[in-house]
Amino acid sequence: MRILAAIMLCCCPALLFAAPPARIQASYDVNTKGVKIAEINEKFTRSDDHYRIESVTKPVGLLALFKPDTLYIISEGEINGIGLRPQNFSFRYSHATPKNTEASFDWKQSNLMLNDRYGQRFMPLPEGTQDRLSALYQFRYITFLRERKELLMHITNGSKIDKRQYQIRPRQMVEVPLGMLETLYLRRHFTQ
Repeated sequence: MRILAAIMLCCCPALLFAAPPARIQASYDVNTKGVKIAEINEKFTRSDDHYRIESVTKPVGLLALFKPDTLYIISEGEINGIGLRPQNFSFRYSHATPKNTEASFDWKQSNLMLNDRYGQRFMPLPEGTQDRLSALYQFRYITFLRERKELLMHITNGSKIDKRQYQIRPRQMVEVPLGMLETLYLRRHFTQ
């Protein structure tokens, strides 16, 4: 659902070439089998040519009793002519855990520093790599989405870099409180 919301906000013709907003704020409920288990609050802020995205996931109900950790995900970086260019990414639980990760992007040296339960290490940084949070907002900047049937993105979670392939479906009209919006539907394609 988050990816659909990002695509709707980012790929509508009227919004595609408009200046990026200074702030986007959204809240989501996470449900499983009709039961709310978590709340996600996400905020994108832009200041000149820099951005910061914060996502906070809080468990509720029974999940909060068994897994009370709040998850904080933060992406910070630059905005340039080709979109978002992450500089720092962190994935942290409120209590210390081996699941915490972080990544630092060194675009000049084409190196990505990863830090997770296995320690700190460096790997080559493919051009255009996004982190798992900035990727959702990067779709707005990809100008060729309307002409292609597939898209390949390199995305890091702070532990590794994944190649994600998306299938681009034809334009679809979606009715939202704002009115009818022309959107693109992207579906993650699993090749393995």
